[in-house]
Amino acid sequence: MVVITPPSWNFVGANMAALQMFGFASKTDFAALGPWDISPERQPDGRLSADKAQEMIATAVREGSHFFEWQSRRMNGESFTTDILLTRMLVDGQVLLQCTVRDISERKNSEAAMALASRRTAALLDLPLAVERMSEVEFMQHGLEQAEQLTGSQIAFIHFVNDDQQTIELVTWSRATLEHYCHAAFDNHYPISQAGIWADALRQRMPVVFNDYANAAGKHGLPDGHARLERLISVPVIDGGLVRMIAGVGNKLETYSDHDVETVRLVANTVWRIVRQRRADAALKASEARYRAVDQSANDAMVTIDITGNIVGHNPATARLFGYDEAGFPDRH
Repeated sequence: MVVITPPSWNFVGANMAALQMFGFASKTDFAALGPWDISPERQPDGRLSADKAQEMIATAVREGSHFFEWQSRRMNGESFTTDILLTRMLVDGQVLLQCTVRDISERKNSEAAMALASRRTAALLDLPLAVERMSEVEFMQHGLEQAEQLTGSQIAFIHFVNDDQQTIELVTWSRATLEHYCHAAFDNHYPISQAGIWADALRQRMPVVFNDYANAAGKHGLPDGHARLERLISVPVIDGGLVRMIAGVGNKLETYSDHDVETVRLVANTVWRIVRQRRADAALKASEARYRAVDQSANDAMVTIDITGNIVGHNPATARLFGYDEAGFPDRH
């Protein structure tokens, strides 16, 4: 709790809880400061803190009280979210404002985390539906865009890893990356030894994060036209004991978090699982189509019988051999 007074609207009093919250050692250090002195230069809506604070004060004086959320700043520069109740008081004929401040940053962080988790769940549930209306590359780009949006990234990519674990294939960048950032020309297939530090995800078989790419060790350099790299997450997808795919996002404006890494990992694994199943389904359908073609054109009789002895299939040569037309062939042996 603090007290502010006109005409400067500086603090004239504070309890110990307020001093500890803002990181001041004594009331003397706190005195003569104004609300704008313990706030970032601008509030989340872009308004200057000094201008907006004066507006909040004027509202409280006019209406008797005013309750609102505020971005505050500790003495060490750390920004945190508070809610504030300004209450007008009259003391010895002078108007004062009592300011009750509560640190709600933990609650806000929790709410933000829950909202992110909800968005991530919705995105993962969307992927099996999206694949039905897209080609394979379009689907993977869609997955990359989900990862970009969920992590606040500007670029994203997917590489497949060959069985030898020594060569990789660039499958696609996200559409935003191709449209706005990356215009490099290079081979889609190349050895892992030529790949940059993003491929450490394959070499180490675990996610890698570079929040300061410019100063990261072991960089191989980027080809002309490649998207710039400032921050990067790269994750491996491991299936059957081998790294099958590497997916990554980059260039978030803030530092990547553990939640961001987990988000990319979940999206990448889901994309790979769906692509693998789709390929398996396509291969099975192709195999069935080849079998049917052989079956129908064969001169030898071919009969399919289930475990109960029922005939469940036969080709035209079978009917001819036993003297039946197609409609009259028996369904039991």
